[in-house]
Amino acid sequence: HREGAEYSDGRVDGLFDVFAYRTGPGSVAVLFNDVSERKRLEAERMALQAREHHVALVENQGRLVQGLAHEIRNPLFALHTNTLAAIRAAREGRDGAPFAGFVEEQVRRLDALLRDLMELGRRPEAGEEDVDLSAVVRRVAASKGESRLPQGAPIRLRTPESPVRVRGDAQTLGRAFTHILENALDFTPAGETVEVSVSVEGDRAKVEFLSSGNPIMPA
Repeated sequence: HREGAEYSDGRVDGLFDVFAYRTGPGSVAVLFNDVSERKRLEAERMALQAREHHVALVENQGRLVQGLAHEIRNPLFALHTNTLAAIRAAREGRDGAPFAGFVEEQVRRLDALLRDLMELGRRPEAGEEDVDLSAVVRRVAASKGESRLPQGAPIRLRTPESPVRVRGDAQTLGRAFTHILENALDFTPAGETVEVSVSVEGDRAKVEFLSSGNPIMPA
């Protein structure tokens, strides 16, 4: 038995599944089953799947680039604004230290983002592990809460007392939550609160970031 054998004798061309049977001493019967149409359809299906995969890859790359541009634009915008404010304060003889603190924070944020991108580009997909989602969120909130200046938006945290277990990578989750929280803090008016909560709905865990600001800058 041979599958997909190509055959041509000038009269018949195509792909055939070939079956050979012994019918008696010194005699063999050969059966040709034409599978040309089936092979053609299979080839078209594989080509369509390849095109769909390529389109999905391009779309994912587009979303990644848009998200990266947004993540970089936010700290650059803050750097520009606070640098100008510090220069203006220096010219007017005022203390520019608060603005310098904001500039330093945004530089650290850009540095962390670039280091994340470099790590993502050179390491394989992170292995999953058992992660306490509440602990990750509390650690991120504590870190960003300590780095805010006194006039910044405070963080209100709500997490269950018992651990919320999920499968994932703690470092990757922490970086994602940090970026979201930084956006919320940057665009929440002074004196108002950013709320961060962890909850469980059925077999799903949910993390919410609520603020009164608009973290998406107009184009």
